[in-house]
Amino acid sequence: MKVYLRLLFAFLGVVFILLTALSVNFLWSDRIKPKQQLFEEVKKLKNIPTQKVDYGLPVYDEAISLIRNKDIHNGVSKLHDLLKFYPESDKCNEANRIIGEYNCDSIFARSDSVFKSEYEVKRGDALNSIAQTFECTPGYILKINRRLGTSIQPGERLVVCDLNYSVMIKLTDSYIILRNQDEKLIKKYKINQFKLPQGCPNSLDTKIKGLVVGDGAKFISLGSKEFASSYKQIRFDRRGLNISKLSNDADENAYSTGFFVSQEDLEELAILLKSGINVYIRK
Repeated sequence: MKVYLRLLFAFLGVVFILLTALSVNFLWSDRIKPKQQLFEEVKKLKNIPTQKVDYGLPVYDEAISLIRNKDIHNGVSKLHDLLKFYPESDKCNEANRIIGEYNCDSIFARSDSVFKSEYEVKRGDALNSIAQTFECTPGYILKINRRLGTSIQPGERLVVCDLNYSVMIKLTDSYIILRNQDEKLIKKYKINQFKLPQGCPNSLDTKIKGLVVGDGAKFISLGSKEFASSYKQIRFDRRGLNISKLSNDADENAYSTGFFVSQEDLEELAILLKSGINVYIRK
Protein backbone atom coordinates (compact mmCIF):
# COMPACT_ATOMS: atom_id res chain seq x y z
CA MET A 1 0.00 0.00 0.00
CA LYS A 2 2.77 2.35 0.94
CA VAL A 3 4.45 1.66 -2.40
CA TYR A 4 1.31 2.63 -4.31
CA LEU A 5 0.96 5.85 -2.34
CA ARG A 6 4.53 6.76 -3.10
CA LEU A 7 3.99 6.06 -6.77
CA LEU A 8 0.79 8.15 -6.70
CA PHE A 9 2.51 11.06 -5.03
CA ALA A 10 5.42 10.80 -7.47
CA PHE A 11 3.00 10.76 -10.39
CA LEU A 12 1.13 13.77 -9.00
CA GLY A 13 4.46 15.54 -8.49
CA VAL A 14 5.45 14.93 -12.09
CA VAL A 15 2.04 16.12 -13.28
CA PHE A 16 2.36 19.26 -11.13
CA ILE A 17 5.81 19.99 -12.53
CA LEU A 18 4.56 19.47 -16.08
CA LEU A 19 1.56 21.73 -15.50
CA THR A 20 3.82 24.39 -13.95
CA ALA A 21 6.21 24.18 -16.88
CA LEU A 22 3.34 24.44 -19.37
CA SER A 23 1.92 27.43 -17.49
CA VAL A 24 5.28 29.18 -17.41
CA ASN A 25 5.83 28.46 -21.11
CA PHE A 26 2.33 29.78 -21.90
CA LEU A 27 2.92 32.98 -19.92
CA TRP A 28 6.33 33.46 -21.54
CA SER A 29 5.23 32.88 -25.15
CA ASP A 30 1.80 34.50 -24.92
CA ARG A 31 2.37 37.43 -22.56
CA ILE A 32 5.98 38.20 -21.59
CA LYS A 33 7.82 37.49 -24.84
CA PRO A 34 5.48 39.58 -27.09
CA LYS A 35 5.75 42.51 -24.70
CA GLN A 36 9.53 42.22 -24.65
CA GLN A 37 9.63 42.06 -28.45
CA LEU A 38 7.35 45.07 -28.67
CA PHE A 39 9.60 46.95 -26.24
CA GLU A 40 12.66 46.13 -28.36
CA GLU A 41 10.91 47.24 -31.57
CA VAL A 42 9.84 50.52 -29.99
CA LYS A 43 13.39 51.05 -28.75
CA LYS A 44 14.74 50.50 -32.27
CA LEU A 45 12.19 52.91 -33.75
CA LYS A 46 13.14 55.60 -31.22
CA ASN A 47 16.77 55.29 -32.28
CA ILE A 48 15.96 55.80 -35.97
CA PRO A 49 16.80 59.44 -36.85
CA THR A 50 13.73 61.37 -37.91
CA GLN A 51 13.85 62.90 -41.37
CA LYS A 52 13.12 66.62 -41.44
CA VAL A 53 10.43 67.57 -43.92
CA ASP A 54 11.16 70.85 -45.71
CA TYR A 55 7.69 72.19 -46.47
CA GLY A 56 9.19 75.22 -48.20
CA LEU A 57 10.98 73.13 -50.84
CA PRO A 58 8.01 73.00 -53.29
CA VAL A 59 7.68 76.79 -53.09
CA TYR A 60 11.41 77.21 -53.75
CA ASP A 61 11.31 74.79 -56.69
CA GLU A 62 8.34 76.66 -58.18
CA ALA A 63 10.17 79.99 -57.77
CA ILE A 64 13.31 78.69 -59.49
CA SER A 65 11.20 77.25 -62.32
CA LEU A 66 9.57 80.66 -62.87
CA ILE A 67 12.96 82.42 -62.85
CA ARG A 68 14.43 79.96 -65.35
CA ASN A 69 11.41 80.57 -67.60
CA LYS A 70 12.18 84.32 -67.53
CA ASP A 71 9.22 85.11 -65.25
CA ILE A 72 11.63 86.70 -62.77
CA HIS A 73 9.16 89.03 -61.04
CA ASN A 74 6.78 86.21 -60.04
CA GLY A 75 9.69 83.94 -59.21
CA VAL A 76 11.13 86.48 -56.77
CA SER A 77 7.63 87.02 -55.34
CA LYS A 78 7.48 83.29 -54.62
CA LEU A 79 10.83 83.50 -52.84
CA HIS A 80 9.39 86.27 -50.64
CA ASP A 81 6.51 83.89 -49.83
CA LEU A 82 9.04 81.23 -48.88
CA LEU A 83 10.76 83.59 -46.42
CA LYS A 84 7.43 84.71 -44.96
CA PHE A 85 5.65 81.36 -44.54
CA TYR A 86 8.54 78.89 -44.20
CA PRO A 87 11.34 80.72 -42.33
CA GLU A 88 12.78 77.39 -41.12
CA SER A 89 13.30 76.06 -44.65
CA ASP A 90 16.83 75.06 -45.64
CA LYS A 91 16.30 77.06 -48.85
CA CYS A 92 15.90 80.42 -47.09
CA ASN A 93 19.59 81.33 -47.32
CA GLU A 94 19.59 80.70 -51.06
CA ALA A 95 16.32 82.64 -51.40
CA ASN A 96 17.89 85.60 -49.58
CA ARG A 97 20.89 85.53 -51.91
CA ILE A 98 18.77 85.41 -55.08
CA ILE A 99 16.44 88.19 -53.89
CA GLY A 100 19.41 90.38 -52.94
CA GLU A 101 21.10 89.93 -56.31
CA TYR A 102 17.86 90.56 -58.21
CA ASN A 103 17.04 93.70 -56.23
CA CYS A 104 20.51 95.21 -56.55
CA ASP A 105 20.55 94.49 -60.29
CA SER A 106 17.22 96.29 -60.55
CA ILE A 107 18.26 99.21 -58.34
CA PHE A 108 21.46 99.89 -60.26
CA ALA A 109 20.01 99.29 -63.73
CA ARG A 110 19.00 102.29 -65.84
CA SER A 111 15.78 100.55 -66.86
CA ASP A 112 12.46 102.19 -65.98
CA SER A 113 10.66 101.44 -62.73
CA VAL A 114 8.02 103.13 -60.57
CA PHE A 115 10.79 104.32 -58.23
CA LYS A 116 13.05 105.81 -60.91
CA SER A 117 12.71 108.95 -62.93
CA GLU A 118 14.84 111.16 -65.16
CA TYR A 119 15.76 114.69 -64.14
CA GLU A 120 17.09 117.47 -66.36
CA VAL A 121 19.79 119.45 -64.59
CA LYS A 122 19.02 123.16 -64.20
CA ARG A 123 21.28 126.14 -63.57
CA GLY A 124 22.32 126.27 -59.93
CA ASP A 125 21.75 122.56 -59.30
CA ALA A 126 24.30 120.51 -57.35
CA LEU A 127 24.56 116.78 -56.90
CA ASN A 128 23.67 116.98 -53.19
CA SER A 129 20.57 119.10 -53.76
CA ILE A 130 19.32 116.77 -56.52
CA ALA A 131 19.87 113.76 -54.24
CA GLN A 132 17.91 115.42 -51.43
CA THR A 133 15.06 116.38 -53.75
CA PHE A 134 14.64 112.85 -55.07
CA GLU A 135 15.44 111.12 -51.76
CA CYS A 136 18.51 109.25 -52.88
CA THR A 137 22.26 109.65 -52.39
CA PRO A 138 24.89 111.47 -54.49
CA GLY A 139 26.81 108.19 -54.72
CA TYR A 140 23.79 106.46 -56.20
CA ILE A 141 23.34 109.18 -58.86
CA LEU A 142 26.99 108.84 -59.85
CA LYS A 143 26.84 105.04 -60.03
CA ILE A 144 23.60 104.63 -61.97
CA ASN A 145 24.56 107.38 -64.43
CA ARG A 146 28.10 105.98 -64.85
CA ARG A 147 29.66 109.29 -63.80
CA LEU A 148 33.25 109.60 -62.60
CA GLY A 149 33.05 113.13 -61.22
CA THR A 150 30.53 115.33 -59.42
CA SER A 151 30.54 118.11 -62.02
CA ILE A 152 27.14 118.52 -63.72
CA GLN A 153 25.93 120.92 -66.41
CA PRO A 154 22.51 122.42 -67.15
CA GLY A 155 20.62 120.35 -69.70
CA GLU A 156 22.14 117.03 -68.67
CA ARG A 157 19.65 114.28 -67.87
CA LEU A 158 20.24 112.15 -64.80
CA VAL A 159 18.45 109.00 -63.66
CA VAL A 160 17.39 109.27 -60.00
CA CYS A 161 15.66 106.82 -57.68
CA ASP A 162 13.70 106.91 -54.43
CA LEU A 163 15.81 105.08 -51.82
CA ASN A 164 13.32 105.12 -48.96
CA TYR A 165 14.57 102.04 -47.16
CA SER A 166 14.89 100.98 -43.54
CA VAL A 167 17.55 98.90 -41.83
CA MET A 168 16.98 95.98 -39.47
CA ILE A 169 20.07 94.72 -37.65
CA LYS A 170 19.70 91.23 -36.15
CA LEU A 171 22.43 90.72 -33.55
CA THR A 172 21.71 87.01 -33.01
CA ASP A 173 21.77 86.24 -36.74
CA SER A 174 24.59 88.75 -37.44
CA TYR A 175 22.88 90.33 -40.44
CA ILE A 176 22.12 93.85 -41.65
CA ILE A 177 18.80 93.63 -43.48
CA LEU A 178 17.84 96.33 -45.95
CA ARG A 179 14.04 96.56 -46.39
CA ASN A 180 11.66 98.57 -48.55
CA GLN A 181 8.67 100.60 -47.32
CA ASP A 182 6.54 97.43 -47.24
CA GLU A 183 9.19 95.85 -44.99
CA LYS A 184 10.08 93.36 -47.73
CA LEU A 185 13.65 92.23 -48.09
CA ILE A 186 15.92 94.22 -50.39
CA LYS A 187 19.17 92.51 -49.41
CA LYS A 188 20.92 90.93 -46.43
CA TYR A 189 24.51 91.83 -45.54
CA LYS A 190 26.59 89.59 -43.29
CA ILE A 191 28.04 91.18 -40.15
CA ASN A 192 31.55 89.80 -39.72
CA GLN A 193 31.87 91.19 -36.20
CA PHE A 194 30.13 93.69 -33.97
CA LYS A 195 30.69 95.41 -30.65
CA LEU A 196 28.19 97.70 -28.95
CA PRO A 197 29.40 100.76 -27.04
CA GLN A 198 29.43 100.51 -23.26
CA GLY A 199 25.93 100.98 -21.85
CA CYS A 200 24.23 100.51 -25.22
CA PRO A 201 21.15 98.23 -25.03
CA ASN A 202 20.77 95.18 -27.29
CA SER A 203 17.55 96.56 -28.76
CA LEU A 204 17.08 100.18 -29.83
CA ASP A 205 15.86 102.41 -32.64
CA THR A 206 18.06 105.05 -34.24
CA LYS A 207 18.68 106.69 -37.63
CA ILE A 208 21.46 107.01 -40.19
CA LYS A 209 23.37 110.22 -39.54
CA GLY A 210 25.57 110.21 -42.62
CA LEU A 211 28.66 108.92 -44.42
CA VAL A 212 32.13 109.84 -43.21
CA VAL A 213 35.01 109.35 -45.66
CA GLY A 214 38.70 109.34 -44.73
CA ASP A 215 40.32 110.16 -41.42
CA GLY A 216 39.39 113.83 -41.46
CA ALA A 217 42.91 115.02 -42.31
CA LYS A 218 41.78 116.28 -45.72
CA PHE A 219 38.65 116.59 -47.79
CA ILE A 220 37.98 113.68 -50.15
CA SER A 221 35.43 114.51 -52.80
CA LEU A 222 32.82 112.08 -54.03
CA GLY A 223 33.85 110.56 -57.36
CA SER A 224 37.55 111.29 -56.90
CA LYS A 225 40.20 108.61 -57.35
CA GLU A 226 40.86 108.61 -53.61
CA PHE A 227 37.21 108.11 -52.72
CA ALA A 228 36.99 104.42 -53.69
CA SER A 229 40.00 103.38 -51.60
CA SER A 230 39.35 105.68 -48.62
CA TYR A 231 38.16 104.49 -45.22
CA LYS A 232 34.37 104.81 -44.93
CA GLN A 233 32.04 104.81 -41.97
CA ILE A 234 28.24 104.99 -42.03
CA ARG A 235 27.40 106.70 -38.75
CA PHE A 236 24.20 106.42 -36.75
CA ASP A 237 22.59 109.06 -34.57
CA ARG A 238 23.40 106.86 -31.57
CA ARG A 239 26.96 107.70 -30.54
CA GLY A 240 29.45 104.87 -31.08
CA LEU A 241 27.28 102.97 -33.55
CA ASN A 242 28.27 102.78 -37.21
CA ILE A 243 28.83 100.44 -40.12
CA SER A 244 32.42 100.06 -41.31
CA LYS A 245 35.02 97.40 -42.06
CA LEU A 246 37.62 95.93 -39.76
CA SER A 247 40.99 97.64 -39.69
CA ASN A 248 44.25 95.85 -40.43
CA ASP A 249 45.36 96.95 -36.95
CA ALA A 250 44.18 94.36 -34.37
CA ASP A 251 44.71 96.79 -31.48
CA GLU A 252 42.50 99.37 -33.17
CA ASN A 253 39.77 96.78 -33.74
CA ALA A 254 39.82 95.85 -30.06
CA TYR A 255 38.62 99.34 -29.12
CA SER A 256 36.35 100.01 -32.10
CA THR A 257 32.58 99.74 -31.73
CA GLY A 258 29.89 99.25 -34.36
CA PHE A 259 29.05 96.71 -37.05
CA PHE A 260 31.84 95.48 -39.32
CA VAL A 261 31.11 94.15 -42.83
CA SER A 262 33.16 93.29 -45.90
CA GLN A 263 34.63 96.06 -48.06
CA GLU A 264 32.30 95.16 -50.94
CA ASP A 265 29.18 95.32 -48.76
CA LEU A 266 30.32 98.57 -47.16
CA GLU A 267 30.73 100.23 -50.57
CA GLU A 268 27.22 99.15 -51.59
CA LEU A 269 25.63 100.24 -48.31
CA ALA A 270 27.40 103.60 -48.53
CA ILE A 271 25.58 104.17 -51.83
CA LEU A 272 22.15 102.96 -50.69
CA LEU A 273 21.87 104.35 -47.14
CA LYS A 274 20.95 108.02 -46.95
CA SER A 275 20.79 110.27 -43.90
CA GLY A 276 17.63 110.07 -41.81
CA ILE A 277 16.47 106.53 -42.59
CA ASN A 278 15.34 104.37 -39.67
CA VAL A 279 17.58 101.73 -38.13
CA TYR A 280 16.14 99.02 -35.87
CA ILE A 281 18.63 97.03 -33.82
CA ARG A 282 17.27 93.87 -32.26
CA LYS A 283 18.82 91.07 -30.26
